[in-house]
This record gives sequence, C-alpha cells and structure tokens, in this order.
Amino acid sequence: MYGNYDIFNIYIYMEIVKKIVNSYQYQNLIKDIQKRTKLKILDEYRDAAANRDEQKIEIAHLSEKDIFEILDNQINDFKKFVLLKMQKFENVKVDEEYPEGEEIDDDDVNETVLGYSQGFLLMYLIEYCLLKDNLSNMLTYLKAIRIPHASKYEKELKEIYNKL
Repeated sequence: MYGNYDIFNIYIYMEIVKKIVNSYQYQNLIKDIQKRTKLKILDEYRDAAANRDEQKIEIAHLSEKDIFEILDNQINDFKKFVLLKMQKFENVKVDEEYPEGEEIDDDDVNETVLGYSQGFLLMYLIEYCLLKDNLSNMLTYLKAIRIPHASKYEKELKEIYNKL
C-alpha cells in the first residue's frame, strides 16, 4: 500500500507527464511524426498510460527540465532519432516530403491499426536523454523496465544515436 508521500509523488509525476504530452512542442512533434509515418495516434491520453510513463521517467531519473530541453533545443536531432528508430524497430515506412502534386499514391494499405498512445514518444525521449547525457544509466534503465535482450537493444540504440 502506498503511503501519503508515495501517492503525492505519483500524482506530481503524472501531472508532469501530462504537461509534457499536452505541450505545444510535443503535440507539434506528434503531428509531424504522424504526417511523415502515417501512424494512427489515439486522441486521448489515459491516466493508466500516464502512470506507466511517469514510472519510466522516474526510473530514468529524468526531470521535466531534461525533457523540455530536448523538445525546446534539440527537436531536429530528436525527430531524426525517432524516425530512424521507427524504421529499424517498428518497420515503419517514413514518407519523404514530395513537392505538391508529386506525392506517392498509397491506395494499397489494407492494415487496421488501433493506434499509438499519445505518450508513445516519451520512451523515445527517455532513451534519447540517456544516450545524450547519462549513457552509463541506460542499461540499468532498460533492465528496470524489463526490455528483453536489454544489452543488445542498448547497442542498437547507440548505433541509431551515432547516425545523428
């Protein structure tokens, strides 16, 4: 059972996560990623998802300031990281930007996808922050959130980050 202090911390972190996800910077990034990848992203960010996301930020020992530093000052490198990672791990085709009237026709898409959570980029932000500023904590973080084959995954993340 949680003590009052723990419940208060959970509430504070959850509010921080919601503040990040609802921020102008984050929402613009989601729209851009969605446009480039054709991903379906759910409209609602549920408390259960926010709770899981806040736990990951807490495990990584990151602050609201750390996250907004990336969103405010390193958005282009972070966006490149996201797209490279999605291509590698999620088999997502990233659309190139074509001049108006020269877009590729994609009528053959027949898959049904429910969609990604509004907070899906938070894990990418956490990984990016750790790669950039606290690499020694990356493997510990990945193991703590139970990523299968954490050492291999860490190596692959480093390879993606080194392409920036």
